[in-house]
Amino acid sequence: MKIKINRSSWGKIKVVTITLLALISFSASSQTNQKKQLQIADYELWSTLKNESISSTGLWVSYSLNYNSKNDTVFVVSSNKKKKYAFPKAKKGKFNGDNWYACIMDKNELMVTALKSGKQDRIENVKDFEFNATGEYLIATSKITNTKSTITLLNLYSGQLTKVEDVNSWSINDDRSYMAYSVTKEKEAIVNIMSLNDKMKSHAQAVFSDVQVSNIVWQNNNKSLVFVLKSKMEKANNTKLALYQIKEKITSILDPATTLNFPMTKQIESSSNNDIRISDDGKRVFFQLIPIVPTENQDEQSV
Repeated sequence: MKIKINRSSWGKIKVVTITLLALISFSASSQTNQKKQLQIADYELWSTLKNESISSTGLWVSYSLNYNSKNDTVFVVSSNKKKKYAFPKAKKGKFNGDNWYACIMDKNELMVTALKSGKQDRIENVKDFEFNATGEYLIATSKITNTKSTITLLNLYSGQLTKVEDVNSWSINDDRSYMAYSVTKEKEAIVNIMSLNDKMKSHAQAVFSDVQVSNIVWQNNNKSLVFVLKSKMEKANNTKLALYQIKEKITSILDPATTLNFPMTKQIESSSNNDIRISDDGKRVFFQLIPIVPTENQDEQSV
């Protein structure tokens, strides 16, 4: 007996068989490619994109990727995307026009990058920094001790570094045209006011004996500044205020001991720059008074 084979039926069986094999294969592949379940450790790999700043004419932008691990990175990218710089753990990033970018890196190292050439300068142990108004200089301060700092002036074009040691206090005015700082030499406190627009030349200098200078505060229109003079001697009302007028080059001193009607049971508060302010017209200085607290070295009858 002969068995007849239906060719058309065989073709149908073959197609169905191949289809089933494909489905089985796809199912196995899908199970293999299932997404991995997230672990707590994976969260450290996530980051948040944050806009930082834009250069003066928009040729450069900076942004940061912030991680839960605090291993953040700041990126500086040209607008045409041809150049890109990465600064791990950077903070306080600032553009200087379209030519330079500076930021404080890990271990307080200041990194100054020439954006066009990629040349970089480093200054160690920097607490804060600023560019002057013309963009020619960078001014950085380094904390040496609790009471002493070093100011470093970097000429961005020549790379020349100039340092000022033993600085007690310093401040740059709002338009970055002047800088005032104080240094102590033996028994003298010297306040230097420097022009930042004229090759870092000294504008004026004032010398005081047996005092410490602190809390340098500029007037909003930059026409004057005020600072604290605190006597090194242990006595009541030993804190004075000095007002310096830039154009006139005149220094005026407020001494509680010689000021009429000054309350002798109080003294000038000088713990913060926020305690002192100059009026917009420069005719008044606002400050706080606090009660005098006798110390072991003071005679209570003197207060």
